[in-house]
Amino acid sequence: MKALPEKPNLDHLRQQAKDLLAKIRTSHPETPLATAQTLLARQYGLRTWPELKAEVERRRERPSIREELAMPTEKVPVRLRRGRAIPVSDAEGHHVGSMTAMVPKTLWDQQVLRIRKPYREEDCDPGKDFAAVLTVLLSEGLLQAGPPYFTHPHPDRDGVEWTESGIPVNRAGASEGDVEAAVQPGGDVATTLYFGPFSGLPDAHRQLREQIEAAELKPGPAPRDVYHTAPEDTDPDNHITELIWPLEA
Repeated sequence: MKALPEKPNLDHLRQQAKDLLAKIRTSHPETPLATAQTLLARQYGLRTWPELKAEVERRRERPSIREELAMPTEKVPVRLRRGRAIPVSDAEGHHVGSMTAMVPKTLWDQQVLRIRKPYREEDCDPGKDFAAVLTVLLSEGLLQAGPPYFTHPHPDRDGVEWTESGIPVNRAGASEGDVEAAVQPGGDVATTLYFGPFSGLPDAHRQLREQIEAAELKPGPAPRDVYHTAPEDTDPDNHITELIWPLEA
C-alpha cells in the first residue's frame, strides 16, 4: 500500500490518477477516469476517490512532525513526548531522527508480490523493484494489503546474500517475470517506528538491535523496512519507516 505524505497535495494525486489511467488504457482503452481514481484510492488504503480527498483535507489540517516537536509538551502526541520518543544518533553522536520504543509482536503469514535477488550494491534499487511489482499487482487485479517493504541483505545456506522488495496483497497472485508470488512468513518480531531521513536507518537498526538484546531477546536474520511515507512526496525529516526485526526462539 502506498503511503500519503503528511501534507498531501490533491493536484498531485489528480495527476497520479491521470498517469495511472494512461497505463490502464494501453490495454483497456474504454476505462473512465473514475475507475483510475478509485484504483489510486485503494493503493493508498482507501475505498473510494471521495474518501481519499477527505483524507487529504484531514491531513492538511494536521501539524507536521516538525511542527509537533515545537509544540508545548501537553499538545505533543504521546509517541513523541519526552521519555517516549528515543533520539537516534550516528556513530559520532549526531542526531539523525527519533524512534519509538521496541514492541514485540507476533505476525501472521502474509501473501506478497516480491522481487528477490542476490545482493549487489550497484543493482540494489528498491524503488525500481516496487514499480515493477505494482505493475504486476494492477495487471492481476490485486489490492495492496500494506505498505511496500525492503528486506535487508541476508545469507542463505550457501552464503549468498539476498534482498527482497515487495508489496503485501489481499490474495495469492501469480508470478510474472522477475516478480514472484510468495508468502511472507509470520512469527515473532520486534518493531519500532523511525521518524527521520533514510540516511539514519542504519543507526535506527543498530539501536533497535540494542533494545532487543537489552530485553534478552535474540535478533534473527533478515530485518526489513516498511515505508509508510513516499520519498517523492515527503520531506526527508518527516519520513516514517517501520523497522521489523524477526526474533529467534
